[in-house]
Formats: sequence, C-alpha cells, structure tokens
Amino acid sequence: MKTAIFDLGGVLIDFCHKQMCKQLANICDVEPERIHKVFFTDTLGELYEKGLIDSQYLYLKLCHEAKKPLNFSDVMHAASAIFEPIPQTIDLLEELKSKGVRLLLLSNTCEAHFQYAEKNYPFLKKFDGFLLSYKVGMRKPDPKIFKMALCMANTTDCLYIDDVANHTKVAIENGLSSHHYTNPENLRNVLKMRRFI
Repeated sequence: MKTAIFDLGGVLIDFCHKQMCKQLANICDVEPERIHKVFFTDTLGELYEKGLIDSQYLYLKLCHEAKKPLNFSDVMHAASAIFEPIPQTIDLLEELKSKGVRLLLLSNTCEAHFQYAEKNYPFLKKFDGFLLSYKVGMRKPDPKIFKMALCMANTTDCLYIDDVANHTKVAIENGLSSHHYTNPENLRNVLKMRRFI
C-alpha cells in the first residue's frame, strides 16, 4: 500500500506568526515585538511545539507578560486563529484516498494549534494517523522523527511532502522518500509520476 505523509503548515494550510504576535499583543496590551521575543527569541514556541510545556504554562507566561489576568480561551484563540487553508492541496487528499493511498500527517505543531485545526478543518479526518511534535517530544528536522514516520508508514512505497527544504533533505538522509513542496500543481505532477494518483 502506498502512503503519503504530509506536513501541515505551508502545505495544507498557510499560517502567519506575525498575525499571532499581533493578536496576542492586543490581548496582552504589549507591543507585538515583545510577544515575538517570548515565542521565538526566548524559545517558548519551540518548547511548546515539543510538548515540554503545555497550554496552561503558555497562558500563565502571557499573563505575566501582560501583568494582568487574561481569559484562557481568548489567549488560545488569538494564538491559533492564524491559518488559511490551501484548497488545491487539500483537494489532492480526496484523490489520494480514492486511490487507496494511506495518509499520515507529520507536523511541527503545538497543542493549541492542532486543537484549533481539528475543530476548524474537516479535511484532517481524512488522515489515517498523526505524528505531531508536541505529542512525541521532538521536532523536525530531528532525524528520529523521520525514522518514526517511516516506521508508521510501514511501507517502502511512501512519499513525504514538506515545504521546508532542510526537512526533506534530512528525511531523505534517513531513508524517507521526500518532495520539497512549492505549489499544488508541482505536487500533483509528482504524485502522478509516482502513480499515487
């Protein structure tokens, strides 16, 4: 059986960290640059994506930055309402399923983002399995996560699709056939060439 392993952000949905920082800054009454520093300079985002901290910890950290209590749901929504589906790639999922291709999702993501995606994007129900950084305690491009994906695929006839060139490079180095995603049309051609669709 063929297996297609998809990345989420940048392949199936676009996202904007700048928008997240702006939305959280509005709630916290601070400058967006301060939120950016907390997430990306101070590595809070990386810890959250690895599952080393949870949503409650993130919430308390943002309350500390705001110097006031915040509404938990508002914080999670502001952190997560940053996505835009990529319909042409999403359409390929149905084509792959109709050909009997097994679908797996391999994503660097956090608890809040994935819960938001599950609630708002029904296409995720098409997937047969998920390998999520915050659940397994590691992020791409850690070679171990690609080896886990290969085990999960349980076939040599699989293709991993990611928009980050270094991720596909490391995946290939670890035995996972990969495609560097640039646009839906190019992906469609690769899937046809590989007889996935």
